[in-house]
Amino acid sequence: MTDLDGLTARYDDYREFRRTKPVTRGEDGCWHVYRHEDVKRVINDHERFSAKVSFGANLLGETMMRQDPPEHRRLRALANHAFTPRRIAALGQKIAELAAERLADRAAGLDVVAALAAPLPVMVIAEILGVEPHRHEDFKRWSEIFMSHDKRPDQAEVARLLGEMRDYVAATIERRRRKPGDALIDALIHAEVDGGGLTTEELVAFCYLLLVAGNETTHNLIANTVICLAWHPEALAELRADRTLVPAAVEEANRYLSPVQILVRVTRAEVRLGDAVLPPGERVFAYLGSANRDEEQFASPDRYDLHRREPHLGFGHGVHYCLGAPLGRLAAKAAVEALLDHLPGEWTVADRPVRQVPAFFLCGVTSLPLVSR
Repeated sequence: MTDLDGLTARYDDYREFRRTKPVTRGEDGCWHVYRHEDVKRVINDHERFSAKVSFGANLLGETMMRQDPPEHRRLRALANHAFTPRRIAALGQKIAELAAERLADRAAGLDVVAALAAPLPVMVIAEILGVEPHRHEDFKRWSEIFMSHDKRPDQAEVARLLGEMRDYVAATIERRRRKPGDALIDALIHAEVDGGGLTTEELVAFCYLLLVAGNETTHNLIANTVICLAWHPEALAELRADRTLVPAAVEEANRYLSPVQILVRVTRAEVRLGDAVLPPGERVFAYLGSANRDEEQFASPDRYDLHRREPHLGFGHGVHYCLGAPLGRLAAKAAVEALLDHLPGEWTVADRPVRQVPAFFLCGVTSLPLVSR
């Protein structure tokens, strides 16, 4: 088995779990849910499944990702004032330019992650937050704190870096309160609903969330789309013949190799799910990756198909549907189009070690050496 094979090995397990134990309590004491219908219920039914899940030190703080209605509704409404379709669409040309610049003067063979998938989302988020270019590397470093679960980083160092990040973001917010600009963060700072806006701490927490969710998941969406196209040369040939299919290629990669594999909830009361009865206060792992390959929901689910139309759960569903989904799609589209221009012919992943991202709830790679032929 190669390193990339490991990305798909989990899907064999998911298939068996959907068949034999779709809702099961694991040795870790948590419930694991695999079927599309059940996963969708867990992430939608906030009356019975709460998003307020703690994992020891809550590095992300009180973001709306960890809130239930009605508090979630307030935070989401304020964020929607900034993340309007018009504002996101206006970033399209800039993101395309950033992607093209990252590939300028690169050799025909390149590491897609190092050249594009890792830096592009950071640059996009920096654009949103009005961050100076020389701080981009700091933002990448800060986001990696949240993804280092298997490395057991030194907690004192984690605290120092988080403090560094909080101080920078808080100072930026206060500076832009006094002297607003035209970045998306300015709209967020000055957004109001029912006469109230976001506090500084809520804005800092939102920036944390944007940095992690917007950086790491978009990084993986870009790389996973490229992997899918390298594995399926017929789909790549279709894209070269018809660039209007690029958004479909990104969307299908989000289903086929879902960057976010798991969402976590906790039961608020006793609830029946499938044939199981879950007590209150139990942690529930809802496997988006499994739901997105459920044969009860998708025709030929293990086929990468640019013409698929069934809706997937790659960006979640319901009140917690990913706020940054349009931005992630835009960045991935720009990255794929830049690579189509830069690398003609078929794409092949070079025969070199490719390490998967360490976070268990993500699907992606930390490097992707790609050549064209």
